[in-house]
Amino acid sequence: MAVLALCGVLAGCHVIGGGSDSATPSASFRCRVKFDSPYRPVVTSAGLIRGHASALCTQKVDSHVVTLYLELQSGRSWLIKDRDASEEVPYPKAIGLQVLEAECQVGTWRLRYNVKATYQGRAGTAGDGSSFLVIRSDKDCTYAH
Repeated sequence: MAVLALCGVLAGCHVIGGGSDSATPSASFRCRVKFDSPYRPVVTSAGLIRGHASALCTQKVDSHVVTLYLELQSGRSWLIKDRDASEEVPYPKAIGLQVLEAECQVGTWRLRYNVKATYQGRAGTAGDGSSFLVIRSDKDCTYAH
């Protein structure tokens, strides 16, 4: 059975073969998405809001689609301000994703991702959100990291 599991900030997906018979793979095929440190969006030296993440599988899967979002909170919902997506299978090398907002705005920002991987016709999905970046005033839009 295909399963995607979350591991907090180091979240990812497991596409797992199950069973003990020799016709069924027993190895775990892991794909993981990781927000880059400090595990939330940041303000750049140019006063932009930026976020990075990377995806990596430890073994080849049949397909892999990952989308990274930069979101700004609006009431009880989140507005997508930018997104970066890849359909490249991140094996054997990781792929990088970057989101960028040209205008720093007061509010609460986060990164979020969705990922779907398939192996031998079985699919699994996962998603997770980062820690928050809180911009309380225009002064917070200057580079301080």
